[in-house]
Parts: sequence; C-alpha cells; structure tokens
Amino acid sequence: MEALLRKIPPADLPKTMEAAEKVVDKATMAKLEKTFPVPFTVCSFDDDDDEKAFIMCPSNNVADGEYRSPFTNNVFKKGGKKGSAKSKQTDEVLLDLEKKFNNVWEAYTKLYYGREAVGSVYLGETAARQFLGIFCIHKSCEDGLWNSYHEVQMDDPEEKTCQYHVNSTVWVVVNPDHDYKDNTTTDVSAYLTKRTSKVLKIEKFFLEEYHVQNIGSIVEANEIDIRSNLEQVYLPKTKDIMDTIQKEPEGPRQVNPLMGMIMDSSVLKKKKMGGV
Repeated sequence: MEALLRKIPPADLPKTMEAAEKVVDKATMAKLEKTFPVPFTVCSFDDDDDEKAFIMCPSNNVADGEYRSPFTNNVFKKGGKKGSAKSKQTDEVLLDLEKKFNNVWEAYTKLYYGREAVGSVYLGETAARQFLGIFCIHKSCEDGLWNSYHEVQMDDPEEKTCQYHVNSTVWVVVNPDHDYKDNTTTDVSAYLTKRTSKVLKIEKFFLEEYHVQNIGSIVEANEIDIRSNLEQVYLPKTKDIMDTIQKEPEGPRQVNPLMGMIMDSSVLKKKKMGGV
C-alpha cells in the first residue's frame, strides 16, 4: 500500500487515504498515517476566544476526534468544541519547552508564510525515551495548499555537542490561475522529503536555549532547500514539459534521422510485380 501511495498524484493523497482507511486494518493505517502525515486539519476558534488555532495531526491526537492544543494543553474537537478526554502530556518540563518552541515557531510561520498560516509544535519521547519533536505548518489559500512536517529526534547530549536528526516532508498543491479555472481542472502538486543529521554546539547551562536555536536552524535550512528545489528545479521542469506537449508544430514535421533511414530502406519498399 505504501508503494502505491507514493505513485499517485500528491493532490489525490487525501482521497486515497480516506479510501485506504476502509480497506486496511488499524495497524497498517497507523503506519500509513505516520509515513504520510500530511495534509493537516486546523482547529480554529472565534476571534474573541482566548485559544489560538492549532494543527490537528496524529502527534496531538488524544482520543477519537479529539486533539491537544500545544499552547494551553486543553483538548478540543474539530470546530473548536471542548473535548471530554484529558491530555496525555503531563511532563511539566516538556510542556514548558513546548510553549517556548511554539512561540518561536509561530513567529517563523507568520514571517515566511503570512498571517493566515498556522504552525504548531508537539514534543514527546521515543520508545527509547529520547527527545522527539514534531514541527508543523499549514497554509491554505485560493492558489493552493502548503503543508510541511518536520520530525526531530535528538541523541543524548555530549559535554559540548549534541546530534540532531530531522526528517522533513512537504506536501504542496498549486491550483490553476484564476483566469483559467473555468476551462481546466489541472493542478500541480508535489510530495518532497529531506533527511538531515547534524552535530551542533551546546552549553549545559543554557541547554533549552541551544536546543531551540539548533533545531530551528536545521528545520529552516531544510525548508529553504525544499522551497528552492520546487521553485528552481521541479516547477520549471514541469512547465518545460507541459510547454513541449502543448506546443503546436511549426513548419513541416521533422523526421527522426533513424526513422527516416528505416523508412527509406528497401526492406519496407513494395517490390514491383516480376521484379527480382
């Protein structure tokens, strides 16, 4: 199933995941959701509410249809309604660090993607009790969708250094220009991944501050690299291919030299009656 999902158009991923949920078991579906964590859904609130909008994903799912806010640790259902479940995150140290990450991540999200974008950070531990962080961004507008997901794992810190591992995933869909929406259903979509491991400097007395700075720099570099590849490599290449396909031929049709040689050979010529 995973190999099949990698071959479908990225824009069709949400519908395909919904269909897969009906035919595969829960364990397989959980694995697929971890492999393909995007696109996201946003839990939003009224302007006069004290809560901030946040991203709903498997990392903050506490019960069926209920998700934990990274800003207040309160649990909500889709649409901003109060949930009945309790948050599973009770580690005060992680909650405090999570709030610091979210404050920085919110500023980064607004700076790069605009005020309508939503960013969330969720912290936890791996099965081996190592640090695990999930950094998410969702932006939806008339021109398309952007979803980025960064899974950060951290080795146990050394005396002056620490190794970080970041797996970045970006799911983007670009809709047709407004002037062409009436006569085309074509869109351009991409699903890109990037893995990075780095050893960076830390100071034990300012460990949290160094973690925020180091992880932020790696995630930012991954996003810049993915955006650059989209803008400078993948989208221009797609445009060139589409222009070539749709371009009307000019002048007489050019025959491939090899095909011309084959067509002119005596093998394909009709022999005259009685000829030798």
